[in-house]
Amino acid sequence: MSKILQRTSALGHSASLIEAEVASHVPERQRNVWKPGAAQGARMRVPYTGRLDELIEAFKRFDNDPSKVFRPSRGESVLYTKIDSRALRESRGLFDSMIVLRRVSGPRASLRSTLSLTAALRGAMMRYAPQPVAEVLSGHAPRSTPKLPCGVSGLMWHLRR
Repeated sequence: MSKILQRTSALGHSASLIEAEVASHVPERQRNVWKPGAAQGARMRVPYTGRLDELIEAFKRFDNDPSKVFRPSRGESVLYTKIDSRALRESRGLFDSMIVLRRVSGPRASLRSTLSLTAALRGAMMRYAPQPVAEVLSGHAPRSTPKLPCGVSGLMWHLRR
């Protein structure tokens, strides 16, 4: 992560210089929480439906003729106001732990292989987990789906039939 941050000098536009760091904890007094749709406050640019298509078209035009008139528009903006972060509850996900996989050696896996790798990992975990497999791993409540061969997802099972 720190390597990425060292190589990041701007966000959005080359004139939008930034300084970034990884922090394990941010003191409460340094946290800013912004709420959109305010009557007054700071104006910030926001993504919107169709923006990516606009940027792709603008890039094509600019690539053909690098005139300033073909640069993309700044897009839409919205007024935001700061709110007291102490009034917010911390949002938590359903799961309290996560498995993070990291390559430590050997060839890199392609993005296309991600589904195969995660399916193989899930299959192995389903096979070697205590039976019946917990809902948190299988994604199914007990007796909610027909019994399939261990480690085989319903879609794969139907495709093989």
